[in-house]
Amino acid sequence: MNHENNSYHRTVNLDKLEYVYGLIAYNNQAFLFCFDAHQHRIPVEFKGFKKPYITLSERFGFKDKLFYDTISQNKQTKARIWKRDYKKNYKIVESDINVSKGFSTGSTNKEFFNWDLPLG
Repeated sequence: MNHENNSYHRTVNLDKLEYVYGLIAYNNQAFLFCFDAHQHRIPVEFKGFKKPYITLSERFGFKDKLFYDTISQNKQTKARIWKRDYKKNYKIVESDINVSKGFSTGSTNKEFFNWDLPLG
């Protein structure tokens, strides 16, 4: 994508995409903000922006109305239009341990670790 003789040469790894925002920056420029372990701000006024946006929105299920409402504002703002959901792979177990004093391991050989335990 090109904008006023400047090129956008960053690649967003869609397999690692964590979340996406519509964003108005401090200079009132509108962006599609994508995070994949790196921050990517893609200006919405780039020529050709609409086609890849639609493709991404269809793939990930962006909140399109929220995105367009956000980027049409005349003040610095942002709104999350998509977030990757992860399956819950943990559970909170009932315990008589006072968590304000530390935590214990979930292994068969339970061990208590005090929050004040020096690291080193």
